[in-house]
Amino acid sequence: ALYLNEQIKYSKNTHLQFKTTFLIAKIYRQNKEHKKAIVFFKKSLRLILLNPSNNEDLGSFNNRDYSENLLRLGGEYQLLKMNDSAVFYYEKLAKLNSLTDEVLGFQASSFSNLAGIYQKDTTMLNHYEKAIEFSERAIAIHKKRNKRVSQANAINNLANVYLLQGDFEKSKKKYSEGINIIKRDTSSLAIEIKASLYNNLSWAMRQLKEYEAYDYQEISYNMKNGLRDLEAQEKLERVTGEYNVDVVRKEGKLQKQKAQNLTWIIGISSVAVILLLAFLLIQYKLRQQNLSLQLINKETASQLEVLNATLAGEETARKQISQELHDGVLGKLFGSRMGLGYLELQASTETQLKYESFLNELQHIEQEIRDFSHKLHHNFSSVEVHFIKNIDLELQEKSLLGNFSYKLLSDKKLFWENIANGIKLELYRILQECFQNILKHAKPSRVLLDFKLADKQLLVKLVDDGIGFNTNQQFKGIGLKNIQVRAEKIGGSIQVLSEKTKGTTVQIKIPMSEHG
Repeated sequence: ALYLNEQIKYSKNTHLQFKTTFLIAKIYRQNKEHKKAIVFFKKSLRLILLNPSNNEDLGSFNNRDYSENLLRLGGEYQLLKMNDSAVFYYEKLAKLNSLTDEVLGFQASSFSNLAGIYQKDTTMLNHYEKAIEFSERAIAIHKKRNKRVSQANAINNLANVYLLQGDFEKSKKKYSEGINIIKRDTSSLAIEIKASLYNNLSWAMRQLKEYEAYDYQEISYNMKNGLRDLEAQEKLERVTGEYNVDVVRKEGKLQKQKAQNLTWIIGISSVAVILLLAFLLIQYKLRQQNLSLQLINKETASQLEVLNATLAGEETARKQISQELHDGVLGKLFGSRMGLGYLELQASTETQLKYESFLNELQHIEQEIRDFSHKLHHNFSSVEVHFIKNIDLELQEKSLLGNFSYKLLSDKKLFWENIANGIKLELYRILQECFQNILKHAKPSRVLLDFKLADKQLLVKLVDDGIGFNTNQQFKGIGLKNIQVRAEKIGGSIQVLSEKTKGTTVQIKIPMSEHG
């Protein structure tokens, strides 16, 4: 592009010069060289303005070229945080009259970007009022153009301003309005904006102490998960469509024919080689079996050492994480996502690209800690008080996933509030591991969990009617070793009884006298 620009520097074809200069500016923008992009955007703008026929609809140019040039210049200055210059070009675009539908779209983008600048820059006079004004102007244009998705997005931005002002009722109303506009739209972009609207709506409702907020947050999560699945499916279909299956099949037939032509030459040699390899393989396997037997004991001892060291610090770390999440990490993450989502949806294309990676990373983090934070909230912090309730929730979740029924019994003589917190937490971890094993391997139709107190011992029995397993079989995992170490950690013992096709019983005994 630079070479072409040099070649046509003295050409009388100003429109070609404009296209080349504008292309160079866009390339610099994509490479995030914003200062150089500004230089060439200004050159392309100058070519438009110096065109001798610019009073006749800009001669060979048009309002679209002029409008997009103004929008891109404003965007580059905004990325460099030179807000005064950005506002100058956005407002020039905002003052254009006799606009085509496409130019109206550029103008709506400039209004959204102006709203973003005034929302963030608290040094500007009446900055929130101006942010609201420009957001409403963007909404009006999208409504006029019947662009319902863009209108909902602009309403989302307006509601964000109300949210920052602390007017949670008004922001809640606007978020709901945006949702209703695109409620039936199933396009990917509409789903993405609806997910953001539901997410922000849940935040506003949380500030109003409305507990339906969690339902809307769940809707937002489900939409984003579905959107990710849809995008993956579309990519797969695109790759499949682009791949020429017929060419591959013809190539395969040709290679097959060549292979058949060579088969008679190498057939006898292949048989001899196979027999030799089989003999060597048998010898190798015999040696490997002997080595494996020697390594099993060493590996088991090493795993137990690592497991003990890990468990020693595990619960302390979990409690610290629980406290930190409770004190604000989830709230801060929620707020950060809202802010980044707002910037991405309201800004220019370059700003969207810049924040896309941050949003993807936050979404990935949210997806990974979603269950984790939920369990921290409902399990770690409340296990000391609501042990049975949390166990019941775990069983309920696993029963839905594993399609089995369950029964939970607890001796009336058991007063869980009097049992040491350390015992409850370790027992909770043991049962979690057992539930996971049932879900993964047992395939039961019924599960029974029974807590009893007898002879100053807490007796726990977990029974399933699944497929069972051979308890004498060596297992590579450390799940059973994990629960055994945990039981021993609180002075207890654990016994696993199972036979194939006859289900599995896990019995746990924990002395109570020394724990109060």
